Amino acid sequence: MRKFLFIFTFTFAVCVFFQCIEAGSAWDVETAKYFPLQVGNKWVYRGTSTGYTAFGRSYQTYTVTGVKDTLGRRYYEIEVRVFMITGTLSSGVMQFDRFIRIDSSSMNLFKLQTYCSRNEWLIDSLRAGKNDSLKICPFEFYTANSVCTDTSNHNLFGTSYPSKRFSEFFGPGYNTVYVKGIGIAYSSYGYQMNQTHDTIRGCIINGIIYGDTNVLVGINQLSSEVPKLFSLSQNYPNPFNPVTHFGFQIAESGLVKLTVYDALGKEVEILVNRQLQSGSYEADWDASTFPSGVYCYKLESGSFTETKKMVLLK
Repeated sequence: MRKFLFIFTFTFAVCVFFQCIEAGSAWDVETAKYFPLQVGNKWVYRGTSTGYTAFGRSYQTYTVTGVKDTLGRRYYEIEVRVFMITGTLSSGVMQFDRFIRIDSSSMNLFKLQTYCSRNEWLIDSLRAGKNDSLKICPFEFYTANSVCTDTSNHNLFGTSYPSKRFSEFFGPGYNTVYVKGIGIAYSSYGYQMNQTHDTIRGCIINGIIYGDTNVLVGINQLSSEVPKLFSLSQNYPNPFNPVTHFGFQIAESGLVKLTVYDALGKEVEILVNRQLQSGSYEADWDASTFPSGVYCYKLESGSFTETKKMVLLK
């Protein structure tokens, strides 16, 4: 009888122990907030890049557009768009790739990568504590580690958030800062004379807007002389392919919004949504990812509103 009770008690304890381990390895809602993956979430970055013979400044947008089930796992699909401001060399948040997932048990962040033997590349471990280290592609010759080097708070959009900084070095060096509730706030890459730095400007997380999510490509103040009236000029060239320019005058300082709509009246791009001083301005629109057709653009500032038509012809 005593032997039976001992075996029962021991078996029960072992079961409880392993259940605790499994429970502790289950999906961690708080940890997942360091990289909030949900369809519709969007991140906007401003980046600089320098190389041997080129340089550039750009915006990049990363939007979760859907999910894909492959290799027995579910990945989130990321749409990447790059908008050059100056130069020809674009940067980019290296940790983002087309297909990303968070492992439900380990809370490791992976991207689909066919040349790793298990078809995945470990990016970072969202559950990592300071000085924790993991091999990026542990089943290959590739031996670089992702090391959590800091877990202090990070100031972003006027608020202090918990954060984690990771570093990698295998010739090229990478640094990434994850902010809880936001995602990647900063990313850098360096190798010899090649350097990139990308800093978040704004994001949309679970329907909430943080910071500035506008991509202002080539907006220039042509004159600080105060116009007598608000006005919106006809875009040029028109028809255009794929870039066109908009001239407008602001008679009073305030919030200015310049929006592009398709022929059905659906908003397709916000070109300007910011406080501007009185003056004359010009903004650009790169429509390379949009289909041919008739579009409208609308300028709004205070009580002033004006709309004009344009034609994208590819």
